[in-house]
Amino acid sequence: MGLLDLGVISNKTGKYLRAEADHLGWTPSFGQLVGARDVADPIYLALSQNDLKPGSDVWFVGDAPIDVVCSRGAGCSTVLVGSRQPGEDGDSEPDLHVTDCAALSALVR
Repeated sequence: MGLLDLGVISNKTGKYLRAEADHLGWTPSFGQLVGARDVADPIYLALSQNDLKPGSDVWFVGDAPIDVVCSRGAGCSTVLVGSRQPGEDGDSEPDLHVTDCAALSALVR
């Protein structure tokens, strides 16, 4: 994987995730599309298939408190997207917080 290679890990069932990505023409944009029920540890599957290891240079981007928890558990950097304030409801603080996808895109650039 290169500097900005992307993968998707979703709570959507894997076969539906991949069908939706195919329908939208997004499949070629992602190195991995891992959905619910594909494997017990989807983060590690997505990383291992690209010879990557969890670390601060791997961004786990999500929009919910559980995404912060998963990212921390895997040892990746956490990027929280959305209007929700980091740390709300006593969850873990993300490494980065952006308000929307446009802000995330600007951050990546």
